[in-house]
Amino acid sequence: MAFAQNLGRFVVPLALGAAVIDSAMYDVPGGYRAVMFDRFKGVLPNSVGEGTHLLVPWMQRAILYDIRIKPRNISTTTGSKDMQMVSITLRVMSRPNINKLPQIYQNLGQDYDERVLPSIGNEVLKAIVAQFDASELITNREIVSARIRDDLLNRAKDFGIELEDVSIEFTSAVEQKQIAQQDAERAKFVVEKAEQERQAAVIRAEGEAEAAAVISAALNKAGDAFVQFRKIETARDVARTLASTMEVRSANMPANTLAQSRNVSLGRLCPRHPSPKQTRCSAPAANAGRRLASSAPCARSSASRTVFSVTRTASRRTVQHKLVHNIVQMAVEKNEEADATIPPQMRDYKFTGPLRPVYPLSEKREVPAHIPPQGFSAAEAVRERGVKVCNAEEIEGMRKVCKLSREVLDYTASFIRPGITTDELDAICHQACVDRGAYPSPLNYAKFPKSVCTSVNEVICHGIPDKRPLEEGDIINLDVSLFYGGFHGDLNATYPVGKCDEKSLDLIKTTKEAMDEAIKICKPGVPYREIGNKIESIVKPKGYSIVRRYTGHGIHHLFHCAPTIVHYANSKTPGRMEPGNIFTIEPMINMGTANLDHWRDDWTAVTLDGKRSAQFEETILITETGYEILTRTSASKKKKNKKKNKKKNAANGAAAANGAAEAEEEEEDDDATPDAGTPAATD
Repeated sequence: MAFAQNLGRFVVPLALGAAVIDSAMYDVPGGYRAVMFDRFKGVLPNSVGEGTHLLVPWMQRAILYDIRIKPRNISTTTGSKDMQMVSITLRVMSRPNINKLPQIYQNLGQDYDERVLPSIGNEVLKAIVAQFDASELITNREIVSARIRDDLLNRAKDFGIELEDVSIEFTSAVEQKQIAQQDAERAKFVVEKAEQERQAAVIRAEGEAEAAAVISAALNKAGDAFVQFRKIETARDVARTLASTMEVRSANMPANTLAQSRNVSLGRLCPRHPSPKQTRCSAPAANAGRRLASSAPCARSSASRTVFSVTRTASRRTVQHKLVHNIVQMAVEKNEEADATIPPQMRDYKFTGPLRPVYPLSEKREVPAHIPPQGFSAAEAVRERGVKVCNAEEIEGMRKVCKLSREVLDYTASFIRPGITTDELDAICHQACVDRGAYPSPLNYAKFPKSVCTSVNEVICHGIPDKRPLEEGDIINLDVSLFYGGFHGDLNATYPVGKCDEKSLDLIKTTKEAMDEAIKICKPGVPYREIGNKIESIVKPKGYSIVRRYTGHGIHHLFHCAPTIVHYANSKTPGRMEPGNIFTIEPMINMGTANLDHWRDDWTAVTLDGKRSAQFEETILITETGYEILTRTSASKKKKNKKKNKKKNAANGAAAANGAAEAEEEEEDDDATPDAGTPAATD
């Protein structure tokens, strides 16, 4: 009994001690780390390594983290730059940063990878994919993977997660679908082009049939007189053919001296004959390149002894004799005119409309050295990732450059009139930029040679100013962009030249209305694709078409960046508007087809059917409550302030002021734009 009592005295304390020691010890297995939580101090700043460690029972607790690399698949479906839906699987190998385990536990918990990786993976995928066409995602897989890896590594580090490997995978079905979609688009274009050619052939045949009927009626009525008239018309056609083939040359003159012969007046080579006994004259016989008959020289000055070959018939008949001389003179003049006004690369180009460039261009204008050039050569090459949210300082910089851009556009537009050339407008715009200490953004941008884009009639955008005078009834778009204080401003507008036809005026009015209504829906949370839905709802009922090739864009330090603003409905454009986003809305509306072509100057975009096109553009800032038009006119600002003051007086019970406010509201024109935060901007 005594032994049992003595044993009990030792066993009980030993058991209690063992229990205490066991509760004070904990193990950290291999591949794990522990974060210590203290009831009084909270989460301790350092993690605990592998092995057995001690803690204060009931006061401290160890939380284990698996720090081994774990694989994870992140799948998403998003829209590419060309509005194709793309399914991508992102494969990542991740582990936590050992030194940041306490912060991970405090901010994310133990299921940190479940909370963070899917979110940032989808964010990075959508941002990168939106910058590439669907076909480019496949052909430039290495570039896309590198961009995604770099972005994802940086984003994961913000949450204390280390990524060991990142790769992307397309399903074979998606790749085949994307290739099939591209082939379908190309086939669709071929079909549309063939249909247009068929319609043109039908119209041409109908016109020829109508012409044949008119000719038959004229022959029955006029007889030989009509035939003689047609001979004269045919002679003119021959002259044009000679001009286009450039085969007018002397019978005894080598081809390389043709240019010198053009400087000699044909009037001096063959003056009017003083009598019917005048010896036979000479002139080129068409472009056959050989003499059809022998000839004797005409009476001419001693300074010129050039002899031209001529047919026997032309030398016998006075009327035809003079006609051949006229043909040669017209051919030479046409050649000289073509050499002077049409660049070589465009001489065989089939223009879609009546507009023609007038070359040579003037010399590239210089910008003073004290005005810093824009940095597009470096900045545009590496696109900013994602849609930038500008801070207060950047927004103020954008306000300044956009205000200057509006001043330059309004000033340049005040000189628009019949007779002025677009090159003269470029000089005015260039000097206005320099006077304000700003660099004209288009100048030298991807080798663009001028300081402003002038798009006349069927030109959609990016027209190069030249020496063609504006004519009564033309329409012209001025696209002005400035670089000032490290920021770009961008806007444009379309103006009538003199008196325009009603169709052109309606096109301009509809385009301006479509842009204004699209601006009014802008506010935080609105999807970017809603802009195109609003524009098409206004344009489509009028029978006009929307250009799809060109879009609006983000703008700030960079001239062109995310987001991409499409102007047509039912697009797959990703993203929603956020406060601090700055972008342009610039719909291009055509009277006819939306299809386009490019002149061989590598810039000028024209409508495929030669019908007219109009465009308007403003730069928009998304505010906390709505939007702000950074490029609005100063007149609009004054009118808005005046309207607000009169409404305030009306609210205080001033009846006269109330009536004046209503009158002012009726007088407000279409150029007025709502201030950020007003009901119109936030509705």
